Amino acid sequence: MKRIKDQTYYEMLEVDRRASTEEIREAYRREKEIFSSDSVATYSLLGSEELKRINAAIDEAYRVLTDKRLRSEYDRRLNALDEKAFSGEPLGPPAIGEVHPPREEPTGISFPHGFRFTGSSLKGIRESMGIDLKQISQTTKISKQNLEWLEEESFGNLPALVYIRGFIMEYAKALNLDPHRVADNYLRSFYQWQNEQKV
Repeated sequence: MKRIKDQTYYEMLEVDRRASTEEIREAYRREKEIFSSDSVATYSLLGSEELKRINAAIDEAYRVLTDKRLRSEYDRRLNALDEKAFSGEPLGPPAIGEVHPPREEPTGISFPHGFRFTGSSLKGIRESMGIDLKQISQTTKISKQNLEWLEEESFGNLPALVYIRGFIMEYAKALNLDPHRVADNYLRSFYQWQNEQKV
């Protein structure tokens, strides 16, 4: 199997170059499930840093292949590489980020049904996007300390529930995630912690 950096975006998502947008979306969901940090299949085989690199590559492939203009330019570059096949020049797919450098703002990403937004999974998503907590703090006006507590699920240090919900929704918006889905999902951990405090 090729290393992730040697694969085309189509190979990363395991789709044909003629694949429809819907086929690409379905392939993306499948790959995200396979390479989820919660996946038993990959947990023992890949380290957390390798998983982050693979997920970042999959996200970039999805971003390019679901954007008509970016995909057209990417295909043009792949076709140019194909034409070099007989010239003796070194071959290989355009490097990740070479077609278009990463955007300043994060790209909205679809996550498979059942994906759980926890403090640790949100931290992983943030890090895979190359965003640090200082950036989120500046965007949301939430202190870096509170953001760290959100990621650590350190509920005893955070303010009342109404503030936690507001914080997590702003955090989600900063990552271009669905704030309501993330908050509802994340707060399950809070309610579980709250019930444990009553025991």
